[in-house]
Amino acid sequence: MTTNNTEVESIGNLRAETDRLRAELEELHTRLDTFNDTRRAMLFLLEDLEENEKKYRTLVQNIPGVVYRCLIDSNWSMLYLNDEIESITGYPVSDFINNQVRSFASIIHPDDREMVREQIMEAVNEAIPYFIDYRICNSKGDIKWVHVRGQAGFENKTEQIWLDGTIVDITDRRLAEIALNESNMRLQSATNAVRDALVVIKSDDGSIVSWNPAATTIFGYSVEEAIGIKLHDLIAPERFHEAINNSMRTFSASGEGNFVGKLVELTGLRKDGSEFPIELSVSAMQLSDGFYGVGIARDISARKMAEKDKQRAAIQLKGALLGTIKSVSLTIEKRDPYTSGHQERVSKLATSIAKLLGLTDAQIEGIRLGAAIHDIGKIAIPAEILNRPGKLTELELGLIQSHPEIGFDIIKGVDSPWPVAEMIHQHHERMDGSGYPQGLKGEEIILEARIIAVADVVEAINSHRPYRPAYGIDEALDVVRKGRGVLFDSRVADACLTLFQGTPAFTF
Repeated sequence: MTTNNTEVESIGNLRAETDRLRAELEELHTRLDTFNDTRRAMLFLLEDLEENEKKYRTLVQNIPGVVYRCLIDSNWSMLYLNDEIESITGYPVSDFINNQVRSFASIIHPDDREMVREQIMEAVNEAIPYFIDYRICNSKGDIKWVHVRGQAGFENKTEQIWLDGTIVDITDRRLAEIALNESNMRLQSATNAVRDALVVIKSDDGSIVSWNPAATTIFGYSVEEAIGIKLHDLIAPERFHEAINNSMRTFSASGEGNFVGKLVELTGLRKDGSEFPIELSVSAMQLSDGFYGVGIARDISARKMAEKDKQRAAIQLKGALLGTIKSVSLTIEKRDPYTSGHQERVSKLATSIAKLLGLTDAQIEGIRLGAAIHDIGKIAIPAEILNRPGKLTELELGLIQSHPEIGFDIIKGVDSPWPVAEMIHQHHERMDGSGYPQGLKGEEIILEARIIAVADVVEAINSHRPYRPAYGIDEALDVVRKGRGVLFDSRVADACLTLFQGTPAFTF
């Protein structure tokens, strides 16, 4: 009986052990399945990681510029660089990784190294990104400008151990900026050097945006006082404000106006309230935000004063010349009354021809005076020759024909605003070159002398002389008509004929 109980107990223990082993085996199978699932998941993850790494490397290599990771040390020792570093520096990536051939710090321009270190370390200490432009030296010894940005990486979220960032070649842009800055400096220097006020205004409200030192000198306002103020409120008398406002509205809309592209004389206003004459030139400049007006103003006070002085001097000179002419005319009249009256009548006709031709008042005045003494050279001819009733000998005729040159020699030293001496010298010249004393042709003869020549012939033929009777005005005009374009200037001849054919007709 005892034996049977023992067997039963052993069998029970065996069954229990079997169940335990079966459970452990099932657990082992379960763990094995879990392991296989994990292994498969890890394989899939590894494949994804490899694919992502390829994508990441492709992305990094295609980024415009250099992608880098470096240590925060004295050499900026590179842990990673993409291939773009070679196109910028001329050195391969392998040169820089762990400083195998050279450190990145070694290619930073010596003058920039301290600045680069200070700015990077300041950003690292403040845990902020950095953005720096500096120079590097490439493999050819050329200077390159780079824009570098980056930020510190952390180990365990506290310890800064590397820098991640990008490097972009900005040489072309930087050189363009340098050239632009130099150009702006030269422009500013030129602007500051000019003696005229150079002012730039916005067209929408007329406010001043640029004011050079000459503007301060001329108008009295400093740059600080002028910038932002409406131009006309600052330097134009109040009576002109409404007209300027109207002009500014047109200018703002189209870039055109009453003063644009013109040189005009206006009245300016100084800071002390005094008015003065200015010469103003305005140009339009169109930018993205609208039209701007560029004005160049010049103080012409001195010039105006000089013009007044010149006018006074001209009046005095004219008075002196008139006095001289009157004295000469009186002298000639006493020697030869025929010649004196002839000059007065020639002057009257020549002046009328000049007016009909549309000459300026100044030209007409010169012709009037020149014609009044065109025979002044006859003062040197003996009176008995001038008044002889018979035919002149060849020698005597030569003396008579010398009077234009004698008159020229007398008058050429007299200061005059008109070519009086040339009028006297050329009044016997003819368009075809048959005249005297120089045998001039066409345009070689000044217009004033061409006018006097026609008036001289008409008056001479129409008047009585000691050696012949008067032929009359019809004969005189016929000579002019036949000589038109040959002996006499066509326009001058036509004007003369028109005067005598008009209503009322010209009379001496």
